[in-house]
Amino acid sequence: MTWLLYTLFGLLTTWALYLLYVNIACRAETEGRSSDDLVAALPELARAPGRVLIYCFSERCAPCRRMSGTVDELRTEGRAIVKLDIGQHVETARRVGIKATPALLLVEHGRVTRCVIGVKSRHHMLALLGE
Repeated sequence: MTWLLYTLFGLLTTWALYLLYVNIACRAETEGRSSDDLVAALPELARAPGRVLIYCFSERCAPCRRMSGTVDELRTEGRAIVKLDIGQHVETARRVGIKATPALLLVEHGRVTRCVIGVKSRHHMLALLGE
């Protein structure tokens, strides 16, 4: 019984450390970077004024499917959110530094200012947009 608890604790610790690594790596590689690679893949990004939230997702990602409904609602309300399917834009995602999905990139004045990985609530996305 004790070995089972140690094994579970080890697995949970490994998973938590992996998530921490992915978040730190995403922030280190993307924040402060120019959004030129993103504009090349998403022309509507060039026309968007002010803050723009880029939702990076994959069709095969279960958490992405759960979050996509909220993102679509915000987009129909006129919020500045652009979707980037990393399955169709693999090279762009690699150049920008996307490590996992779902990911949210906040772009301001031609620079990526924030990278957030994982499923986020409507409230969190609005807070990123400054609303």
